[in-house]
Amino acid sequence: SGVSAENFSALYSQTIDAVYAGLKQSGSAKQRAFLDNHALTRIQARDLGDSLGDALELIDGNDFYNQLRTAIAFAKISLSPVIVVKHDFGRDNHNDIDLRDEAERSIKSLDSLAKYWQLLNEQNMQDQVNLITLDCFGRTPIRNDAGGRDHYGKMTLGLMHGSAIKGGLYGGLELDNKGELAASGIHSGNGSSFSPDIGADATLAAYGKSILKAAGISQERLDLRVPSAKSIDALFAV
Repeated sequence: SGVSAENFSALYSQTIDAVYAGLKQSGSAKQRAFLDNHALTRIQARDLGDSLGDALELIDGNDFYNQLRTAIAFAKISLSPVIVVKHDFGRDNHNDIDLRDEAERSIKSLDSLAKYWQLLNEQNMQDQVNLITLDCFGRTPIRNDAGGRDHYGKMTLGLMHGSAIKGGLYGGLELDNKGELAASGIHSGNGSSFSPDIGADATLAAYGKSILKAAGISQERLDLRVPSAKSIDALFAV
């Protein structure tokens, strides 16, 4: 009796200290080690909860920016090496007259990414997190009869962001044998579409391999996991 939420932590710590004092006199080394590990785990759990609680106080919705806020909170406590969020640069826009919806959503998402980078810096995590986007296909470069754009498998766009990744445009577009715009190959050394040593059909694998390299995976492991393509070495600051 007389135990409240406010004094429980202090009482618990006192109890642990009293038990440890007894074990120090008559307990075995294994018993003392068990108690040490228990106390350490308790402290880590408390600190983890406090840190996560502070970070999650910022969350006030489920839009793209709030998903990024949540991702930063999870990254801050090392909850997972990979955190997935859903970005919104237009969704399905087959009937998007004048591409108005695509433009509005893209501008809003880019604004969210700018706020994300600011928040990442405020949390001193700008050197600890990479942001990578991945789409399964692109959109037709020409609008359809309804004013929107349709699915297009000949090209797509990926965004990579991190302190060790150099800004720029890598790869490009070219006309294929049907006279339609399609993704070009990529020169791994300078990132251009001229004299590529990564063929257009290997750019997705190269993108994946480059993501793994940005995460610090060794070259030996990269070549084992993604043997079919080169990484785009021009992406990385020396």
